[in-house]
Amino acid sequence: ARGTSPTAGAGSYQDVSVVSLEEGKEAGVALTVGFRPSDVVFTSDGAAAFVVTDDGISIVRFADIKGPMVAPLVRLGEGVGAQARDVSVTPDGKYAVARIEANKMVGTVVLLVDIENRKATTLDLKGFVTDLDMAPSGAFALAVQRRESTVTRIPIPGGFTDAAAREARVLEGETVASVTMSGDGKLAVLYTTADPVKRMVIADLSDGGVAATPVRLRKAVRSVVLAPDNRTALVVHTKLPGDPKAPGIDVDTQIDRAFGYSVVNLGDGFAKLQTTEAEIGPLAITPDASRAFVLLPDLRVVQRIHLGSFLVDDFLLGSPPQSIAALAESKRVFVSQVHPEGRISFIDWESGAVSSVTGFELNGRIVQ
Repeated sequence: ARGTSPTAGAGSYQDVSVVSLEEGKEAGVALTVGFRPSDVVFTSDGAAAFVVTDDGISIVRFADIKGPMVAPLVRLGEGVGAQARDVSVTPDGKYAVARIEANKMVGTVVLLVDIENRKATTLDLKGFVTDLDMAPSGAFALAVQRRESTVTRIPIPGGFTDAAAREARVLEGETVASVTMSGDGKLAVLYTTADPVKRMVIADLSDGGVAATPVRLRKAVRSVVLAPDNRTALVVHTKLPGDPKAPGIDVDTQIDRAFGYSVVNLGDGFAKLQTTEAEIGPLAITPDASRAFVLLPDLRVVQRIHLGSFLVDDFLLGSPPQSIAALAESKRVFVSQVHPEGRISFIDWESGAVSSVTGFELNGRIVQ
């Protein structure tokens, strides 16, 4: 039966479970890790996982798990006096990188941690690093400095000790504070969410450097997501206060006051703006990079974006959508909705055919 527990809200911020999905050997083991886990990174061979926490990185080597245990912890930035942010681990599990925010006087340092030897190397780029992103291969990291309008490519591990191995690119006239890197590590999109800047920069990383192309947008940036094929980006925009339909305002003001997103061709920088009449919720891009889907919960609408033509279709649902994910094998996305009995709609991302299932939460009320 369901009820209100007298200990509701109490518990631990340091428990995780390792679950074996091998057929016939399904099992789960509880582990204790560092405080407040935020991410999990697996090694490329699947032999270990690294749980990123506020305390550092908890190491989970699956062959060593015999039962419940405390996972070994590698602390980040110990003695620096600040919390590590933007923590990433190389696919082979050898190194971790992070940025350490000290204080307004000291600035920011970038940290390289040799996980096996628990040895840390700090790199001071002489300024505030506002974002740090690692290439999926683990070969290098990109550090962005907003005040200096600079992005620095840092090879891992050599770039942390050899200044000649690093390449810094000053983006004259641009305001950049964040970076989103493509899955193949050949492209990066640089932008800012801290200022109402209607631009972003596409950086070509394929030649080992940082070649940049500015892109004009029609609205300021809230977030950026890249398609799996690295050809397009979906940029969700911010909205300024005010009614976009107020009489007497010009087109630019209408656009500023509207919700919206842009689809950007990363090859030539062409961008198409799509304004919406409601706030944009979760989104998903299909594994084949042919479509993107955006939820508009207040309108009970799902928008499908054809990433070849940038054309948009609307799908009206019976209930407000709240989450979305793509199912690669069936070429369908499923959209969970707010409904008393639970509801999921399945949309064929090619044909647009929609089917819905209601009442799937009924089984959750059965008590044996």
